[in-house]
Amino acid sequence: MRLIIRGKGQFKVPADLAEYAKEKILKYEKRLPKSSILELELEDNNGQKGGLDKICQLIMVIPHEKNPIHYCERSESFRKSIDLVLEKLEREVEEYKEKRKPYF
Repeated sequence: MRLIIRGKGQFKVPADLAEYAKEKILKYEKRLPKSSILELELEDNNGQKGGLDKICQLIMVIPHEKNPIHYCERSESFRKSIDLVLEKLEREVEEYKEKRKPYF
């Protein structure tokens, strides 16, 4: 699994936030194919003003699937946005594993 974490526009992802996201996402590494790509994009619309402007977008590309899977969440902090996106990712990973199970 390849993981890409980046900021959108002028936003530079702090090292502690990147480490937090990486730690959370790597839990799913064993459940996804090795050639899958996860791209996490963080954006801060209002800067220091605050509000519900911390956007986290996750794009997951799984080989042999037609379309990439895209999730987007917005909240008042990046950590909360990351957690919300990862809840959706967890459900998708479980559905993917169920779909791939052989029937006996």
